[in-house]
Amino acid sequence: MSLVPDKLEKTVKIPVRIVDGQVRYFYGGELPKLREGAIGDLIVPAYAIQEADDLKRLQDEHIEEILPTGMIVLLGVRIKDLQEELRKYISYPEKLFPPVNCGFIEIRLVEPLCLRLRGSKRAVLQPCRCFIPALNKEAESLNHAYTLISEVFEPYRLSHSGNVFQRGYYLEGNRWRPLDDLRSHYEAQFERHLERESHV
Repeated sequence: MSLVPDKLEKTVKIPVRIVDGQVRYFYGGELPKLREGAIGDLIVPAYAIQEADDLKRLQDEHIEEILPTGMIVLLGVRIKDLQEELRKYISYPEKLFPPVNCGFIEIRLVEPLCLRLRGSKRAVLQPCRCFIPALNKEAESLNHAYTLISEVFEPYRLSHSGNVFQRGYYLEGNRWRPLDDLRSHYEAQFERHLERESHV
């Protein structure tokens, strides 16, 4: 059983050089042809940004609460030769969007779940104490919770880390949606804020 693959997850690094203020292909010639509307990042050393205001905006950070205390988060696990006594803790919600083919373990937030928005970088989750009823254990963060449940429910794996933005689901209305949707929503809001600042 597996999660739906993310076609945007695999990326290609295109080396560039700035010449006379223009982006040039590092190996010479034209940049590789890219699909219309493609979005990416130009990553440069911080010292390369000449204007202090631009550097401050790109490195700006903000903490945003995205889920309150007591909220339930479901973490997806791939079920394989699981012991019978553990199967009772696995749920298979019907109203997942998008649907995935795996089982889920319930996590209860003991503290609000917060997102650290980081200027031009992808947002990351802050540490957040949460309780795992299936294990009767408390974790220090959702990532820690995923590791704990993976060790028990996915013992066949060599590594027990995972992307909780893609493996984690929260309830919105009557549908379970991936945490990555929440991240994208707040990142978009933060980007609009930075755009407004750039025009002040």
